[in-house]
Amino acid sequence: MDSAQLQLSPLDRLILAYARAQDRPIFAAVFALDAQLAAIVRDSREPVLGQMRLQWWHDVISMPAGRRPRGNPLVNALGKLDGAGSLTERLLPMVDGWEELLVAETLDGEMIAGFAMKRGATMFAFLADSLGEPLDLAAAGRAWAQWDLARNISEPVVSAEIFGRLAQDPIAMKCLSLPRRLRPLSIRMRLMQIDILRRETDRPLMRPVTAWRVIRHGLIGG
Repeated sequence: MDSAQLQLSPLDRLILAYARAQDRPIFAAVFALDAQLAAIVRDSREPVLGQMRLQWWHDVISMPAGRRPRGNPLVNALGKLDGAGSLTERLLPMVDGWEELLVAETLDGEMIAGFAMKRGATMFAFLADSLGEPLDLAAAGRAWAQWDLARNISEPVVSAEIFGRLAQDPIAMKCLSLPRRLRPLSIRMRLMQIDILRRETDRPLMRPVTAWRVIRHGLIGG
């Protein structure tokens, strides 16, 4: 599978460089699925239309691999992961979490925590298990998803509240020592921690200094 065909940010493509070659298709497919779901929510002017698009992905992931539509690079990439875990059981909560965010009338703490669990915890757990590293990364994934939401929503008050909670979260601020195969996840966590400490949510992530931090952590893990 050629990850160049997948919808990935420049930052995620840089992060993928620090995954083992044989592991990159797994990271790329899961990162691209999350990016696709995020784009649907971000670009949907009418929640009903966004729900229809999210339901399409829900249905596709629920299908047996042999029945999924062909020709979509992301569908094809996800199909190659069936041997690494059950997509039906493991990745569907990501779709559900994004749909809940799409239709939410208010972004209160409970709603955000539920979204972060379904999105981030699901993603981190699936990747760890698929790569033979069955660690409990639910709390780490939840913290990462909250941080990413805080960076990308257009409500500064809610964003500041999320950053405030994360600054008091021992898991969010803990320096995780993850196995080498999970280096792309530890890079994401490290970028989150730097952001929380600075409390500067308006800085674009893909700057030269960010690239340097990714390269440094990718090489030595520090």
